[in-house]
Amino acid sequence: MGNSNGSTQDLQESNVGWRFAIPPPNRTLRQFHGEVQLIQPHLGLRVSVLVWNLQKGQAPGFAEAFSQLARTRDLLLLQEVHLRDPNEQLLLFGHTYTMATSFEYVKDGSPTGVAIGCAVQPTRFESQVTSDLEPMVGTPKASLFAEFPLVDGRILLGATVHAIN
Repeated sequence: MGNSNGSTQDLQESNVGWRFAIPPPNRTLRQFHGEVQLIQPHLGLRVSVLVWNLQKGQAPGFAEAFSQLARTRDLLLLQEVHLRDPNEQLLLFGHTYTMATSFEYVKDGSPTGVAIGCAVQPTRFESQVTSDLEPMVGTPKASLFAEFPLVDGRILLGATVHAIN
């Protein structure tokens, strides 16, 4: 899990001309962290959640609205995450992140997929990338599931899915 220097297994071109590669299974999952000192040992019994499709990030006011909301949430369920740089401003906020990569752009190797950000390190996570491709653009889709400990000993299952349209 995490980043690896494995080779790309499947170079493709989308229906709209993007050149992309589907990473091998050992490069599908990635983990990265915001400010580690802010990571909690467990979530409380009330969990605040933000579900957000980051592709809308080009819209006016997006960065400010996302930043304001994400800073006050325990759990972020994100779709269409495109990491041009793992330290991007929108993926910090004192959370730890697990990302399931659906594909990488060939021009710069930047991954895109779904991610879960949380104030707590997940105890377990699993991803699934579709073998079927989205008809309009020809790219695979991803889902990600992660378990987080609650203060009372129970486990919270978080899931984010970017499905075929």
